[in-house]
Amino acid sequence: MTTAVDDPRIVTRRLLRALFTAFFSRAVRVTAMSRPENLRSIRGIERLGFRYEGYCRLGIEGKWDALVFGMLKNECPWIRKETPHEIAKAA
Repeated sequence: MTTAVDDPRIVTRRLLRALFTAFFSRAVRVTAMSRPENLRSIRGIERLGFRYEGYCRLGIEGKWDALVFGMLKNECPWIRKETPHEIAKAA
């Protein structure tokens, strides 16, 4: 998936919760990549909760170097965690 946003106001907390819940319903990790010179993108990726993992030569379309960031499901601040009460109630 690739994203680009002209107006960051459309990226709401509700949208982020929905997206990350969907991602992590089928995956244990999500990877984000950015060109090293795109500081705005890097700051946004880090604000979302991704952790820097490394540098990938020609990692974007085989044309540009990339910084690689990752987020594991148990680290994601955007998906709702069940409380102990909810877990016990479901059992």
